[in-house]
Parts: sequence; C-alpha cells; structure tokens
Amino acid sequence: MKDKLLALIYALNPSEVRYFKQFASRTQQQGDKNYIHLFDEIVSLKKNDESSLVKKLQEKGIKTDFLAADKNYLYHQILRSLQAYHAESSVNSRVANYLIQIDILFHKSLYDTAYKLLLKAKKLAQSYHLVEQLLVLLQWERKISGMTLGEDEVLLLFEEIDQQISLLHNLNDFNRLYYRITFLRKKLFNLRNNDELVKLQEIMQNPLLHDTEQAQSIFAKIRYYEIYANYYYLTHQTVAEFNANHSIIQMYNQDHIEEHTTDYVAHYSRYLRLLAAVKPENFKESLEHFKDIPKLVRKISPRLAAQVAILAVGIAINHAIKYHDFEKTVYLLQEEQSILEQHSHYISDEQKTITHYRFAYICLIEGDYSSAIDYANYIINRFNENISPEIRFYARLIQLIIHYETNNFQILPYIIRTAREAFEKRKTLQHSEKIILNFMIKLAHQYPNFDWRNLLIPLRHKLIQVFEVNHFNRIVLNYFDIIAWIDSKSANISFKEALLQARTYNNKDKEQ
Repeated sequence: MKDKLLALIYALNPSEVRYFKQFASRTQQQGDKNYIHLFDEIVSLKKNDESSLVKKLQEKGIKTDFLAADKNYLYHQILRSLQAYHAESSVNSRVANYLIQIDILFHKSLYDTAYKLLLKAKKLAQSYHLVEQLLVLLQWERKISGMTLGEDEVLLLFEEIDQQISLLHNLNDFNRLYYRITFLRKKLFNLRNNDELVKLQEIMQNPLLHDTEQAQSIFAKIRYYEIYANYYYLTHQTVAEFNANHSIIQMYNQDHIEEHTTDYVAHYSRYLRLLAAVKPENFKESLEHFKDIPKLVRKISPRLAAQVAILAVGIAINHAIKYHDFEKTVYLLQEEQSILEQHSHYISDEQKTITHYRFAYICLIEGDYSSAIDYANYIINRFNENISPEIRFYARLIQLIIHYETNNFQILPYIIRTAREAFEKRKTLQHSEKIILNFMIKLAHQYPNFDWRNLLIPLRHKLIQVFEVNHFNRIVLNYFDIIAWIDSKSANISFKEALLQARTYNNKDKEQ
C-alpha cells in the first residue's frame, strides 16, 4: 500500500525541500517542531519503514502515539508550502492567484483595484490561450464593472463571453474525439482486423476532422493533430504520423514549453521515434534536444526529469537495435538499468514493462539466456495482465524460445499450458501470432525427435505469406524479429549473427 506522505516527500526536489524547511520555521506554532523532525526522519529513511521511523522519533524524545495524525498534518503543511512555492511557477498558477486576489478585493468593495488586477490577469490569459480561465475572468469582469458600463460596452462584454464559451465547447468536442481514439489505441494497441478499422473510421468521419479550420484555438488544433497522429499510428502510415507529430511540435514556442512541459515531453518523444525512421539524419541532434528539455525550463519535477531520461535512453536503444549497432545497445542497456534503479518510484508500470521487455530482447540477442528469462519472468509475474498485454505476449514468446534454446524441455508443458490460457483470455491474437504459438506447441509434442530445419522452413514460408496477405499480421515484427530468429536456427548461427547479416523480412510499412 502506497503512503501518500512518503510519495509526496520523495517527489520533492531539493529546492522544494529547502523551501519547506523555511516555510515550516516561519509558520510553526509552539510544539510544531515535531513535524519538522518527522519530515527530516522520513527524508533520511528513503523508504517506507514505519518501525524504523517510530524508533528514530522515540530516540529523539518525540511522542509517536498519534503518528497517523501527525503524518496527515505534515502532508497538508507540505502541500501549503508547495502552493506558496509554485504560486508564480506557471501562467495557470499566476492567473489562479490573481483570481484569489480579485475575489478578496471585490468582497472588500475595492472595485477599482480589483478591476485593474483583472485586466492584468486577462491579458496574461489571452496571451497563453487559457480558454477556461478567460471565461472565469470575464464573469468577474461582468460582476465588477457590469453595472458601470454603458449598454454597448455591456453587449460587447457578453459577446466576448459567448466567444469564450464557443471556444470552450469546441475544445471540449475535440477532447471528446481525442479520448475516444486514445482509448481505442490503448485497448487495441494495434489494429488487428477490419471490424476494429470500422470503429476507427467512424471516429475519423466526424465533421470536426475535415480540416484544421474546425479547431478554433491552439489547444484544439493540437488535439486535431493528435487525433490524426493516433489514426496514422493505428493504420501504419508512418510518414503521415510523423508529419502530424511534427505539426504539433511546431506549435510550441518557449513559453508553451515552459507552461506545458509534460505535454511537450510526450509529443516530442513520439516525434523522435518517428524521426528515426523518416529522417534518420536529424535523429541525433533532436535526441540531444530531448535530453536537454529539463534544462530548457525554469522548474521541472524530479518525476518528469526521470521520465525524460528513461524515454531518451529507450528511444536511443530502439534506434541502435534498428541499425544493428549492438555494441552501443549493450552500453545503453546499462545506462537504462541505472536510470530505472535510481528513479523506479517515478516510472509507471507500463513504462517498466516496456523497459524490461527491451532488457529481455537485448539479452536474448546477446545470448545471455539467464538474464533474458529473468526479465521475461519479471514482466509475466510482476505486472497486472491488463498492463501492456502486447508486451506480455512477446515476453512469453521469449520465455518459450529460451527454454527451447537451453533444452529445458521438462518445464515446457507447464509454460505452454499457462501461455495458452493467457492468450485464450485475450482472444485478440493475430493470425501470425497464432502460427508462432502453434509452432512452439508442435515442437513440445515432437521432443526429442524433431529437426529444426524441417519445421522452421515451413514456418518461415507461412509467416511471410500471411505478412503479405494482411498487414495487420506484421505486428509481430514490431516486437520480435521472428524471421531473423528462424534464419539463425536454419543456418546454425546465433540470433545476433542473423540480425547482423540482415537476413530479415522487409517490414517497411507501405505508405498510403
């Protein structure tokens, strides 16, 4: 069970820690010093160990009879300090503070002062396209000055309110479409049949998606391109997906990067992955820019900095694998492991699943079967089956392959049975994936009297055939170069040698 106080404290950066200590010393009342001791001890522990915490506090003569209440008080004190610390950290925060001040001045009947502050806040919100905040500010403008304005001025004010309401409705409509296609992408991960394609086309036929002019604000336009980027991803149109993500990146100036750093990181990471395929000559420079994002903004959370680091090295590893630079891949793998160990509490389970699969795949390429199966088992046993089901399938595939590679046939019946049960629950296996699974089952039944070559040549032929008939079946090649693995067994060479010889099926998407 996660402790919300520990999670909050461990999310603080050094500046926030220093500010809290100053904040606590200024605001503490008599007897409040215990909370500062509690804070210090939790920081020093660096882990959730209640018994050690109690022991350390008692050694300092601090009562722990009401530790739960003390921790709750400390939690809210930290939130108060963060509110003060970040009061000017973003435009949203600044406008929110202006609104608090306007409310105070209004209720003290200081209307002129409130109105001057309102105009300042309004100008700031307009320059950053803050539609929701502008609507609230316009309502305050109506309250403060509505009765002192002439008829024409009042009508103009209400027209402005109508305009903001229209912009908000438009953004809401694009948000609705965006979440529909995002949930579809998350559910399917990749399109697997024509029925799913019909659901996707239904979303894309919405009149709002006819052209960018339908998007009435910069954030609605970003949603417009995000929707198309998801569509192109699901339909395997790599160049078109790249162009959609490039359009989003182009909308960000320094102010927008500062204000919406999390969104910028997400957009730029997707852009980078596509850049490696579409414009590889620009990849290195753009990757360095991505790594430097934490330096581009005045304040960045430790969580976001950790995510930038893990995403950057992951993208670099995928690029190295694509170009068969395995020496660099191993070096980067060590870097990624180090980042994961240092910042594990900042990284999502989904990202951990992807990262551990990458570890398993690289170790398999390098012939380190012991490490590869440890990473595959970690994915299968550690994470919920609803997290990255695609990755789980290929983790099980690596698990099966390693048992064959190491002649560990005794455990295979159990592994295959549990794998079949897991895949039957999913009911979304692609035809190519079913062929691979059935091949593994067939091998188990024929052990020890089987001939790799006699079984693998028909498998290779059948897979290439289904790849050509239906592009949905190519999904397997996004995760595991099964053709190279088959070639390695047929030629009696290592998987790594087969990849280096580039004896792989051409998996380039056919652009539309």
